[in-house]
Amino acid sequence: FGQLTYLASISSPATSGIAGASSLALSGDGMSLYVTGTNDGAVAAFDRNAATGLLSPRDLKNTDNTAELAGASFVTVSPDDENVYVTSELTSSVIVYQRDPANGSLVLEQVLSTGDAGVAGLGGASSIVVSPNAGGFHAYVTGAVESSLALFNRDADAGPADVGRLDFVELLQQGLGGVDGLVHVSLDGGAEWRNVPGAPTASAVAFTPDGRRLVVSSGG
Repeated sequence: FGQLTYLASISSPATSGIAGASSLALSGDGMSLYVTGTNDGAVAAFDRNAATGLLSPRDLKNTDNTAELAGASFVTVSPDDENVYVTSELTSSVIVYQRDPANGSLVLEQVLSTGDAGVAGLGGASSIVVSPNAGGFHAYVTGAVESSLALFNRDADAGPADVGRLDFVELLQQGLGGVDGLVHVSLDGGAEWRNVPGAPTASAVAFTPDGRRLVVSSGG
């Protein structure tokens, strides 16, 4: 039980958009797979054959379309399959796409970046998760550079043009209000941030299967 059997592979440069593949996400209907290519600054969408699991290219979004995709680091699909969310550590951004339920293709809806008015905690945005219960009304983003976890409201009940848009609500940050374990280290007091052994970094976030707890991993 659980044994894996090799079927096929796709790789760069034969397949565009997946150089430096860093994360993947499967849609809830099982029909689409999304992959971030950090080196390509891209998110690639693939059709998935439900019977065989094999993939075929469907759509590609990259820095030609959206500059904030440079260094794309993580991708997730909302529980209602309406949206795809991509983070970029390099540009400290979250890119929001509407997902076509018929074929899985993507349409840009929103870009949020650190420094935008009313937005905080996206410095080195490394991962994002949408709450699995209560309609997916919240999204959480880890900020590796800012040692932070940012909470956003997600507009799950909006009309077709606005569904899935994010609005900043709250910031949890290392050393503030009793928060610990999200720290990142700045070397020599400069602007360069790196992982340092023994110094944890807010790097990934996920919900427990019952949707009641949020777990943030920190690793140095």
